[in-house]
Amino acid sequence: MGAAFTEEEQNIIREKLIYAGIDLCREQGLRKMSVSKLTSSAGIAKGSFYNFFDSKESFISAIIDRSRLEIASLLESRLNGRDSMTPHEFSEFYLDYLRSDLALIRYLSDEDRIWLRKNMRDMGFGSRKRSESILREWLSYVDGVDPDIDIGVILNLDHAITLLIGKDDVVDDASLEKSIKLILGLIESYISGNKG
Repeated sequence: MGAAFTEEEQNIIREKLIYAGIDLCREQGLRKMSVSKLTSSAGIAKGSFYNFFDSKESFISAIIDRSRLEIASLLESRLNGRDSMTPHEFSEFYLDYLRSDLALIRYLSDEDRIWLRKNMRDMGFGSRKRSESILREWLSYVDGVDPDIDIGVILNLDHAITLLIGKDDVVDDASLEKSIKLILGLIESYISGNKG
């Protein structure tokens, strides 16, 4: 870190950069987010960015990690002191997540997704293994999950939701939430053991 900043200033600036990045991601997507725009939003010199992050990729990783921490808080809040929730409560949690500003996937274009897979694969982003790991972690908080479920089925249904969210130009907005709820109902039914 730069000697010009105290540790407290470094933490504050790092937070400003992360939240500026989240806001810019929502407004413009990942590919259009530049270091110049980030530092301008955070009120620091462009060169100072590299005192906090090695690259745009490491910065995006920090944004995604921050989002995951906040999603974990949302999950904890939904659990409300309990160890687990019902499959229906999980569906409600997932819908709340999708409605929240934490769901950065809502703001990504097809080009952003391609860029993530291409430039962040070595960090695990865009990989089935990472998606499966996150999903298994979330399902560990759900009661009555059928031990024989094919995790790929849930990932495919999740990808269907992602595709719906990312296709504003071809999806009927008036029916989008109903469509998502229908897919979440399928997930809920499937994890409960109804594979029909």
